[in-house]
Amino acid sequence: MRPRGFLKLLPACLAALLLTVAAPASLVDVAAADNAQVGDNAQESDQGGASRSGDAIAGQVVGSVGGGDVTADATNRSQDVDVESGDTAGSNEASSFVGQRFEAEEEADPGHANTQTGDNEFDLSQRADAFSGDGVGGQVIGVVTATGGSADVVAANTSEDVDISSGDAASTNDSEVFVGLLASSFIGDDISPDDVADLTNGGGATVAQSVENLVEQTNVATILADGAAANTQDGDNELEVAQSAQAVSGDGVGGQVIGVVSAGGASVDATNRSSDVDVSTGDSASTNDSDAFVGLLAQGGAGVTIDQTNIASFTDSSFNTLTQSNDATILADGTAANKQTGDNEFDLSQRADASSGDGVGGQVIGVVTATGGSADVVAANTSEDVDISSGDAASTNDSEAFVGLLTRGVDVTITQINDATFVDSDFNTVTQSNTFTLLADGAANTQDGDNELEVAQSAQAVSGDGVGGQVIGVVSAGGASVDATNRSSDVDVSTGDSASTNDSGAFVGLLTEGASGEITQSNVATFDDSDNNTVTQSNTTDIGANTQDGDNELDVAQSAQAVSGDGVGGQVLGVVTSAGGSADVVAANTSEDVDIASGDAESSEDFDPFVGLSVLGLGEAAD
Repeated sequence: MRPRGFLKLLPACLAALLLTVAAPASLVDVAAADNAQVGDNAQESDQGGASRSGDAIAGQVVGSVGGGDVTADATNRSQDVDVESGDTAGSNEASSFVGQRFEAEEEADPGHANTQTGDNEFDLSQRADAFSGDGVGGQVIGVVTATGGSADVVAANTSEDVDISSGDAASTNDSEVFVGLLASSFIGDDISPDDVADLTNGGGATVAQSVENLVEQTNVATILADGAAANTQDGDNELEVAQSAQAVSGDGVGGQVIGVVSAGGASVDATNRSSDVDVSTGDSASTNDSDAFVGLLAQGGAGVTIDQTNIASFTDSSFNTLTQSNDATILADGTAANKQTGDNEFDLSQRADASSGDGVGGQVIGVVTATGGSADVVAANTSEDVDISSGDAASTNDSEAFVGLLTRGVDVTITQINDATFVDSDFNTVTQSNTFTLLADGAANTQDGDNELEVAQSAQAVSGDGVGGQVIGVVSAGGASVDATNRSSDVDVSTGDSASTNDSGAFVGLLTEGASGEITQSNVATFDDSDNNTVTQSNTTDIGANTQDGDNELDVAQSAQAVSGDGVGGQVLGVVTSAGGSADVVAANTSEDVDIASGDAESSEDFDPFVGLSVLGLGEAAD
């Protein structure tokens, strides 16, 4: 977290310039073929960098570090000054696949799509920092003395007709990672055969003949491997992601800031006048986004349509049989789509900090003395016709995680029509059957092992303070004397809104998901004279399930903090003395025609988890 209060303004003005360094995204890809591996796959990526825009100074910055006494006589006048610091943006993006991938545009051959004896591991670290520069249109003084030294500062600052704007700061980390085994296969072409049999007089035979006429039609669609699992792994899958994003917009100083740390006595004589000053600090936004899958995924592809029409017309026949059958097997027949002996683990850490800069259109003084030292501060501040607006701050963490085994089917449609007309027959039979197996005939997912997900999200958003008057803080080991006079007239202070958000959507366990499918079947049989005529029609839909010997565990820690800045249009005094010390404070403050509005602060945490085993079945319609 960036230190709060006036002392943070000093080092911010003198910080070094850093550039964003974005590491290239790594991708481990496998061609469309059967994969068999004995061994491990491991990847480690470290992405980091800092982006900083330069400070803009149209006034005076004084810094002194002395081993003895320090005397600073500084007079500054800033008139008709426009100061603007640039925007900064830091971004890291990683899109990675570690493991085995099988993708085909045609029907998969029998056997395993992916087979691995070994582990898959990926370690990703992302850090993005963005700092926009400070804008100084007045005076900043910092003095530090060593043991035995003293500090004597005479400061006189006048800021008149000054416009200051610090740039926006945005930092983003984005991660899309798959660790494990992926099998994706589908049949792109529909099956639409037509078979029309017109058998007149027994297929050309005479009326007296006894002919057995047979019309048989079969359609079979097998989407993934027949008789074996799509993915088989004896090993573990592990993913660790650490994301840190920090965005800080620069401070704007259109008045006077004085900081003194003295090992002995400290004397500060400060006079400041801020007139017709506009200070606006930039917005800050930090975002972490993680979308991860860890485990085994078997996925059917585009929809399959089986359309079959059979029309048979018989004038004179005996033992005529019309048989029609449709089979659609979407995933493996007779075994699991995913089979794993091992564990799946994901550890995610997300931290997002956003701070908008402070705006100073008056005077801020801070004095600290060591043992035996004393502090003597004479402050006179006038803030007139001053507008101060600190930027908004927003920090966001977003995580979408799946840890475990997932089998997903496809959209399948089977349409079958049978129309049989008999004039004179004996023991005529119309048999019609549809078999629709969405997933494995058995368990869709089989695992001997555990699934574990750990998520830690921390979001902090702090909007800057606005000072249109006088702030004095004194910590003295001896006596402290403060003579403060402040006048704030026609001052508008508005601090920015702050919002922090944590969002986590998690699934830990085994998921079998059948797709939407439809079986439509129509059978029409008309008999004028018959005995023991039978019309049989059958539809079968079979959906697999999940089998696990192990545990599923989810651990989520979310912390969201939103703080809007303080607005000061008058005078704030704080004096602390040690044992034996004394404090003499004379405060004279006048606040006239002052408008102060502090921003809204909102923090939210959204958590949508599922832990365990889930079967989502097939939406089926049959006629």
